Amino acid sequence: ENAADFREIDAAKKALDALEGGTYGAGKFGTTVIEEVYEAIDASGNTAGYVFSITNRNAYNPPLKLALGVDPDGKILKIAFIELNETPGKGSKADEPAFKDQFVGQTETSGVDSISGATVTSKAVLNAVNAGLDFFQNVIMEGGK
Repeated sequence: ENAADFREIDAAKKALDALEGGTYGAGKFGTTVIEEVYEAIDASGNTAGYVFSITNRNAYNPPLKLALGVDPDGKILKIAFIELNETPGKGSKADEPAFKDQFVGQTETSGVDSISGATVTSKAVLNAVNAGLDFFQNVIMEGGK
């Protein structure tokens, strides 16, 4: 929200290029593809956070595509759905604040409650978010900017 500009991260670009559009995490996060990662820069030129575009193909009605925003410390700022084709009244609840807001401020998702009656959708979202958090820890933080 405070971003004035976005820029590519060399370590992230190299890691994504090496995957050639394939699944991230060797199946640890289901069929999850991290498509893009950008560093968000504020008006003063400082890092405001990172934005990920992530697709999971294990949703009830795939693909499920979301944007994940994390702060410079890896805390989740927001998740927003780019594509969500889940069942109305069940999996579609993933896009409601009662579910999405559980992620805000978290650095991992163990405390996030699944959507009742939408276990497959919940798992797809968790896998997508966890893949992004893992990428943040192991590529962005470890690989430097």
